[in-house]
Amino acid sequence: MPLPPLTTIVIHPPPVNTNNDGISSAPHITNTALFGIDLTYFNLTPQFRGIKLVPPGLHFLHYGADDNSPREGIWIYTTGDNNNSKCVTSNPGSGDVIELKYNPKTERYDVTHEQIIIRDEDVWKSYAYMIKYPTTESTSKITSTAWQNLTRDISRKMLESAIPTGHVSSLASSAREKDILKRALLESAQLRAERNDTNLDEDALIAKLSLSDNPTTHSADNSIEGDELNFSNIAMGRQAVLEGAKGAELTQQMFDRSWYFFNILIQTEPKTILAEWRIAFLVMVIFGNFIAIEHWKAILELFLKSEYILTQEAHIQATNGDGIKKERHCDILTLYSDFIDTFTLQLTTAPSELITEIVTEEYFVRHVRHFTRALFANDYHSGFDSTLVDKSHSQTVKLLREKWSNKVIPVVQKVLRVDLTPTTKGQDNSDDSGEDYNSDENDHYD
Repeated sequence: MPLPPLTTIVIHPPPVNTNNDGISSAPHITNTALFGIDLTYFNLTPQFRGIKLVPPGLHFLHYGADDNSPREGIWIYTTGDNNNSKCVTSNPGSGDVIELKYNPKTERYDVTHEQIIIRDEDVWKSYAYMIKYPTTESTSKITSTAWQNLTRDISRKMLESAIPTGHVSSLASSAREKDILKRALLESAQLRAERNDTNLDEDALIAKLSLSDNPTTHSADNSIEGDELNFSNIAMGRQAVLEGAKGAELTQQMFDRSWYFFNILIQTEPKTILAEWRIAFLVMVIFGNFIAIEHWKAILELFLKSEYILTQEAHIQATNGDGIKKERHCDILTLYSDFIDTFTLQLTTAPSELITEIVTEEYFVRHVRHFTRALFANDYHSGFDSTLVDKSHSQTVKLLREKWSNKVIPVVQKVLRVDLTPTTKGQDNSDDSGEDYNSDENDHYD
C-alpha cells in the first residue's frame, strides 16, 4: 500500500543499550528530552520513529535534552514528490520520504544524502510511532498556514547561503564573528612577540587558527565549529555611520539611517535582506541563537530608523566611503510593504516573551514608536523633528501610513499594551513615563 501523498520523515534514534538488569535505554532519550518541527516540540520517547504528513516547504527539525538546554537542529525542504527524494520508496504512488540518522560521533541527526530505496512496508511498520505534523490551533501554537506564510519567501538558495551546512544550534556563531576573533588573536600574538623580542611564525599561527573552519573540529561545548550562520554584515548604532562624519552630519546619520540603508540596497538585493530577516527570526525563535537575535534587531533597526528613504519612490543613489556614487532601481513602497507584512506576521506568531525578554521591550518599543512618529510626523506638534514632515503628499508615505495603522499598531498595542496612536498637533508627544523620545538622551545607539 502506498504511503500518504505528503512527506514522511523517518527518524532513526540513537542505538539502544541494555544494562545488566535487561532494561533498554537510548542515550539522550529521557523524560525531559525534546524533539520538534518548526515551532512545535514534544517529549521524546524511545518508541519515537518520525513525523508524518509533513506539508511541502521549508521545515526546521530540532532537539534538546530539556527546555533549558542548547538546541540542535537541521533544516530540510520537503516536496511531497517521491521522484525528487533521496529516499525513493518502492511504490511510485507514495509520498516523499526523508530519512534522518543519529550520528554518535557528532551526537546529532544527519539527513541521508545517498540515494537509497525504502520499502513502503518498512515505513508502515513505524507509522504508528510517528507524530502527525501539527496543523490546527488545538494541537499547536502556530498553524501550518502561518508557518508557510513565515517561510514562503525564503528560497532554498537563500537558506543554503545563510546556513551552509544545514545544521544550526543555539550556540552557532557567524563567519564574521570568527574572523574578528582570529584577527584579535593574531594581533595579540604579534604584540607578545614584539614585547618578548621573539619571532612569530604567522603562517603556522594562521593555519592553527584555521582549524576551526574544519567541519569535523569540535569545540569544548561539543558543537561543530564548521556550523555557522552566514548573514550579511549589517551594523547597528555608531558603526552604521559614514567614516569621518562629524557635527551635524554625524547627528543626522545617527537619527536617520537612510544613508546606510541606501548603501546596503546598492550592494544587496532587497529580497535578500528580507529573506535574511525572516531566517534570523526563525533561528531566533526556535534556537534562541544570539547571532540571529542581533541580526534580526539590526535589520529591524535599519527599517525603523530610516526616514528619508521613504521619500524616494523607486530610484536610489548612494555615495560610499570612497566617494564613489552608485545608483540602482529599488521599489521602496514594495520593500516597506513587504517589511510591514512580515513584521505583522512575526508579531502575531512569536511568543510574547520574545519581545519582552529576548529582544527587550524597551529597545523594541523605542524603535517602533520612533518610526510611528516619523511616519505620522504631520500629526504631531511642530516641535517633532522628522525628515517626513510636510512629505505626506508622497504616495509611498500615504500607503505605508495606512498599512502601518491597520496592521502593526493594533498588534503592538495588543501584545505589549503600548499606546502608539498618533496624537494631533499641539498635543504632547511624550510617552506614558514622561520621556521625550525626541531627545537623544533617551535614544541609545551603542
